[in-house]
Amino acid sequence: MELTRALLKEINGTLSLNVGSGDDLRVPMADPSIDTRTLKQGDTFFGIRSEERDGCDYFEDAASKGARVIILNNTHRERFEKSDAVKRSGAIGVFVANTRIALKQIGFYNRLRHSIPFVAITGSNGKTTTKELISAILSKKFRVFKNEGNYNNDLGLPMELMKLNERHEVGVVELGMSALHEIENLASLVLPKIGVITCVGPAHIEFLKTLKNIAKAKAELIPKVDTQGCVILNFDNNHTRKMASLFSGKIVGFAISNRSAKMRATRLEMNEDGFYEYWCEVKANGRTYDPFMVSLPLPGKHNVLNSLAAISVGLEFGIASGVIAEAVASFGGVKKRMELVKLKSGVSVLNDCYNANPLSMRSAIETVSEMPGAGRKVAVVGDMLELGSWSVRAHREIGQIASKCGIDLLITVGEKAAHIMNSAVEAGMKSEMVMHFDNSEQTARAINSIVRKGDLVLIKGSRRMKLENVFDAMRGEQK
Repeated sequence: MELTRALLKEINGTLSLNVGSGDDLRVPMADPSIDTRTLKQGDTFFGIRSEERDGCDYFEDAASKGARVIILNNTHRERFEKSDAVKRSGAIGVFVANTRIALKQIGFYNRLRHSIPFVAITGSNGKTTTKELISAILSKKFRVFKNEGNYNNDLGLPMELMKLNERHEVGVVELGMSALHEIENLASLVLPKIGVITCVGPAHIEFLKTLKNIAKAKAELIPKVDTQGCVILNFDNNHTRKMASLFSGKIVGFAISNRSAKMRATRLEMNEDGFYEYWCEVKANGRTYDPFMVSLPLPGKHNVLNSLAAISVGLEFGIASGVIAEAVASFGGVKKRMELVKLKSGVSVLNDCYNANPLSMRSAIETVSEMPGAGRKVAVVGDMLELGSWSVRAHREIGQIASKCGIDLLITVGEKAAHIMNSAVEAGMKSEMVMHFDNSEQTARAINSIVRKGDLVLIKGSRRMKLENVFDAMRGEQK
């Protein structure tokens, strides 16, 4: 993308004095950055104000590291013009009333320049895995644009949209949120042809207070979907199934259990690796299509549901069922999300340490309990955060689930996770089958003396618990 007079007009921006006044302004805007620590030569730097600091104050650091275009609030214009560091670098300054708003405007401006269909995914769990599965399927026929990593919020998504270019034929993005109106605003940036809602559960309930509010927040995607497209919903989840009435266009429901869904997984069988194989049955346009078999290289029934959502998208784009099945079977998974790793020590790890909430924690524990293997089933589980008044109850319920599922050894990490341990013992788990550590560092130092060859170990907790320390220690990479 380029900095042009038209773009300047769109964001109501003005240029620094080192730029001429001609109409032929065409300055390349390379990858956007809001952090000078990771900024690369040629990047476009946005000075973003946060609660802790004003990113505009770092413009000289950005200039010295090679930023080509630097976008700042009007308040910093005089300092920018007088800066020797800026003069030496030759960086171009753009000044706006609010850099956060300008970033969104630029991302949307670039999205409008490319008239390609977008798929937008949200939900309490499974967004990233579903996004990656959809991308893997669509890439069999199209050149796919997708937002990387956790760039799914009001800053990350417009930054990613700035990378959209003429080579892309379809876009796939996940939308995150922790409050009402966030999904609505993010979906407005991409104008999706297809919307996917994976599920509703008590993630971020500290901020939204009730499951009803969480469902309301996720459903904000639906009015932003093109009525000539479709909305794809998890019919095994009560909250998402009820959203079907909110859309006047085509609805595709996917499910394992609910027979009213147009897309169903039937005859599920677990292979020797603990992965499911199933038959995909599709009903659409008044007729039933020939079932086709899917081998999913991911553990857990919740991932079967994620794959059904992705398959639904593939069929909407006209991709043949055999091609879709091939794409799913060759899917490489997502790091730190139900990632099955077999270590040289003979221990298998189900690494799901990226994040956790009550719904995903329950699914992970049930998954590890169902997977084959003669060794022990070990669960290393940390605090689940952002639960507010639900916290104690949610952690205690996980303890009951761990006991019910027959986990052989339960290791809890963190102050809140102590409720998991206590509840598991109260539910019948023997005291010698539970251990507790205050943090991930303590757990990492002890873990290799606890686990043994043949064990299957689940590692899961909220992001701030840093349970990747435990995984690194098991791989011999402890710092």
